[in-house]
Parts: sequence; C-alpha cells; structure tokens
Amino acid sequence: MPPLSLIDLHLHTNYSGGRASPQELVEHAASLGMQTIAITDHDNARGSRQARPFAEQLGITLIPAVELTCRWDASQAPPGKSDIDVLGYCLVLERPEFQVFESQLMDDFHERTDIGCRYLSAIGYPITREDVLKENQHYAGARPLLTP
Repeated sequence: MPPLSLIDLHLHTNYSGGRASPQELVEHAASLGMQTIAITDHDNARGSRQARPFAEQLGITLIPAVELTCRWDASQAPPGKSDIDVLGYCLVLERPEFQVFESQLMDDFHERTDIGCRYLSAIGYPITREDVLKENQHYAGARPLLTP
C-alpha cells in the first residue's frame, strides 16, 4: 500500500477569509507535512499566485484554485441567501480569459461589500469599504449576516 499523502484542497489566505499570508500558509502546510494543497480564496486567485514560488521552494504541490460565489436566484431563497460557493480546481491562472473573469468576480465582490456596508450603516453602524480595508488591505471580508 502506498504511503498516506497529506492533502488539503480548501485553504484560504488573507486574500480571502484566512488570516495568513500566502507564504505563511505554505510554510505552515509544510510544517504539518502537507504534500498537496489548494488555495481556494473567494473570487480571486491572488493568494495562489503569490504562494506558487514558496510551494515550489518547499516541495509542495500547489493546485491553482478559486472558490466562486455564484447566485442561484431561481432558488427563491430570502435576500442574501441565494449564494452558492463553487470550488474550481486546476485553473490556468495566466489565461487572459480567466484574468478578465477574475476581475469581474472582484468587481462583484466589491459591490456586495458596499451593499453590506450600506446595510450596516443604515442600522446604525456606519462603515465603508475603505474602513474595512484598513483591517486587511487585501480583502474586505465576508458578506454580513442578514439574519439575527
């Protein structure tokens, strides 16, 4: 029987919902004996791009990936609840078509962030995307919960 491989195919950096930089994430994975990882940051592959040289240096296979936010309006879910996350793996990050798509994803993400900020401001918690980016210049954070 072949030896067990340590793999994690759903990791986030500070370009998404994680706290670690791409380098820190790869170094931590190496310290745990991981052999294969996929960085699946939300709606962008910036962390995966930045992690590539560190993964190569440490002998870790890095699968280029992204976690896409998709809307399923036909689900008739309440507002803010029709999003579905879809994981995409083995992407060719250098393809111009992917880069255009990634840019559109980030535009959509920024619009959703602005909507969340307007919602919070309307209920008495004034905040802007710029305020949020002061906490993490790479990622404005997740959508606010619309339920108590």
